[in-house]
Amino acid sequence: MLFAIALTAVLVQQPQAANRPPLTGTWVGETERLQVTLKGDSLTLTQGSQDPMTYRLDGSVSRNTTKTAAGTQWKHESVARWVGNAVLIVTKTTRETGASWEWLAVYSIDQESGGLTALTVDYSHEGGDGMLTRSRIYRRASGG
Repeated sequence: MLFAIALTAVLVQQPQAANRPPLTGTWVGETERLQVTLKGDSLTLTQGSQDPMTYRLDGSVSRNTTKTAAGTQWKHESVARWVGNAVLIVTKTTRETGASWEWLAVYSIDQESGGLTALTVDYSHEGGDGMLTRSRIYRRASGG
């Protein structure tokens, strides 16, 4: 939680861009596809065969519900907004058992490659209390 607050504080200080990057489209990573739809102040992300997650980009709370491969339901409360030319999403995920954790994601277009960068800092579900930081680079799919 403290890391998310510190990262948010640093990112807030960056100037907001007048033109938003072209996030909409189908993006291909090493092992997965990411469908991004940016429409007005709404962003929808669909990763592979997972349930889509829709976020309002005005800083208000967005609520999404997903199911795991085992069929359990997870509820997500997120706050998403533009930080310069990147989208910052901070989410609290709650399992059916009531257990919950916070995590964050930042999506941006890499200026050099034109690829979509997805940086996530999430709870490690593989045991322990550690956080797992992942950076994924996606390339735009042909025709996407």
